[in-house]
Amino acid sequence: MAAKSGLFIIDIQGKLAEMVEHSDAMMQRVRVLIEAAKLMDLPIVVCEQMPQQLGHTHSTVAQDLEGVEIFEKGYFNAMREPHIVNALSQAEHWCVVGIEAHICVFQTVCDMVEQGLNITVMADAVSSRGQGNIDVALDAMRAKNVAVGTSEMQIYQWLQRADIPQFKALLPSIKTFPTFNG
Repeated sequence: MAAKSGLFIIDIQGKLAEMVEHSDAMMQRVRVLIEAAKLMDLPIVVCEQMPQQLGHTHSTVAQDLEGVEIFEKGYFNAMREPHIVNALSQAEHWCVVGIEAHICVFQTVCDMVEQGLNITVMADAVSSRGQGNIDVALDAMRAKNVAVGTSEMQIYQWLQRADIPQFKALLPSIKTFPTFNG
């Protein structure tokens, strides 16, 4: 699956990224997903909601995105932005992370599924300003046939094997994953 997969990071920006539930753990998981995607040579697409007002991708995540193009958007639903839709044509499956789960992530992934894209939302790497919003968003996504997984599940799906150099390189980062009690 790795050869046809990519990582889609939605709006992990500015002070809002610090205000969401489990912010530090979420951003740590996103960083490991970025590391894995880079080691596996998978495409990474990043978008930012009106960065002039909300700020750019949070420095905790941005430090790992050197060389990755970041796409600006005005719509909450990134699939309404032709330049982002074009960037998403690089892969058949997208691992989706970001904020806020009940707004931009929800609208975007529902549209992605309606347009026939294969996606998995990382329950441990999406967040909102309240746990209730996260829970409702994930339930609503599942009801719309959106696959929901975890970052560690996705990384092992990308890797497929333990006897490859990428597994050995990622193992120290995987071992630092914060506990997820979904």
